[in-house]
Amino acid sequence: MIKNTVYHTRKGKMFYLGNALLDISAECDSSILEKYKLKADDNSEYGHEQVGLFEELCNKSVMLTPGGSAQNSARISQWLLQGLGSKTVAFTGCIGNDSYGRLLEEKLKASQVITEYQYHPSLPTGVSAGIVTSDGKRTLCARLGAAEQFSPEHLKCERVKRVLQKAEYVYVEGFFLSHSPGVVYDLAKNTHENNKKFVLNLSATYICECNFSDIMNCMPYIDLLFGNDSEARAFGHHLNLTITSVSDIAKQIALLPKMDSDSPRVVVITRGTEPLIVAQSSSSQCLEYPVPRVAKIGDTIGAGDSFVAGFLSALLFDATLEEAVKCGLYAASEIVKQRGCTLPDSPPDASVFNFVSKL
Repeated sequence: MIKNTVYHTRKGKMFYLGNALLDISAECDSSILEKYKLKADDNSEYGHEQVGLFEELCNKSVMLTPGGSAQNSARISQWLLQGLGSKTVAFTGCIGNDSYGRLLEEKLKASQVITEYQYHPSLPTGVSAGIVTSDGKRTLCARLGAAEQFSPEHLKCERVKRVLQKAEYVYVEGFFLSHSPGVVYDLAKNTHENNKKFVLNLSATYICECNFSDIMNCMPYIDLLFGNDSEARAFGHHLNLTITSVSDIAKQIALLPKMDSDSPRVVVITRGTEPLIVAQSSSSQCLEYPVPRVAKIGDTIGAGDSFVAGFLSALLFDATLEEAVKCGLYAASEIVKQRGCTLPDSPPDASVFNFVSKL
């Protein structure tokens, strides 16, 4: 059995680092995916084959919302925690000095997220195309702009250091490895040296393939790893594993060398509507948790990000893994009812956090 000591009081804050993007979402015919060489229900970065994509989207009825994986999770975390303490969540990333950047900052502050943006003097704020097809699936394509010019010096400035010092969990999206692997490694190492918990998301199969060595460099410092089944298989392939079972792959990832061997690594693998998998380095057992059916889905943009947000929000109160999974699944079920990764108008169901002591 996987065991957890339970203390139900808030431990600190959460710090998120990722690509600060503005999502441009639109409902489209699936033919647009073929036109711009995009794989359905996948994440990719903008290239020469996608020239004209954003211009075409902007001729449709679009929704503009804050985007980027970690930025989504930060907003959802603060929404979940709104009745349990103000400004518990911080986010940093790089934006341009433009209207899109100002819109992002406005919306994050309205969500009560502590924003510590870095501002690029010339590059535009990054944008992400969110293409929703008739089957409810979402396909994302990011044009990073300023987001990929994040400077490691920004993490050393006093105001960011103050926020980091108060953080119990430090989360980085895997997408950030595509342009700033040194920043991620230094942050992972620093987090370990300061007795905090470092969390990484595999984020996409191409990150597992193109940035495998960067993930492995960080692995000794990773306390909690998120991914989906496709990403787990891609990562397992690069580990030269002959096994194909996602549960077995998750176990092997959990057992990779870790600096703090006294604190077991947890690996969480989502599988869409199939039961999600939780593996821990201290146990030979893999746990599976069923995913509740959602009656009416708006689209699945932000489903994974919201699961992460709920899971980490629960851990901030030293929840058990089962409680953390429950919070993650609740958050995901609420966000997929919306169009785009937008926050519900009503506050979260307080019963989801019934394990939390009164503050």
